[in-house]
Amino acid sequence: MNKKGISAVVATILIVLLSVVAVTIVWAVLKPAITKTASRVSTSCIEVDLSIDEADCSAGTVKVTLNAGEINNLKFIFINDTDSNVITKEPLGELETKTYKFTAKEVGSAAFVNVAAVILSEAKEEITCSPVLSDPLPC
Repeated sequence: MNKKGISAVVATILIVLLSVVAVTIVWAVLKPAITKTASRVSTSCIEVDLSIDEADCSAGTVKVTLNAGEINNLKFIFINDTDSNVITKEPLGELETKTYKFTAKEVGSAAFVNVAAVILSEAKEEITCSPVLSDPLPC
């Protein structure tokens, strides 16, 4: 019998070439998505250390300290049983403590308060970081 087949070397080369082609196709599909979202990813929120020192909704005051990082604005979130009200205020400098004052209309009937930092990405887009507290502070 005269059997003919593909040698082991040729089979290995074909498998390697097939793998290279598959990786090239996958990369061509994924690269635009990775490039597009990479510009929006920022580690700056990790670098921000913001804390609420005290809050008094009846007096309309919230005392905040920026322990580290650079922020563009602050968003105060006043929460009651049915809804929430977000107020944007000017930022504070690193290692600065500031008491922010709010009107009765801004605070409303809030029972809780939280604060989130707003930073600028490298593409100069505003990014709102997660609120400081996982559970809002009663006030």
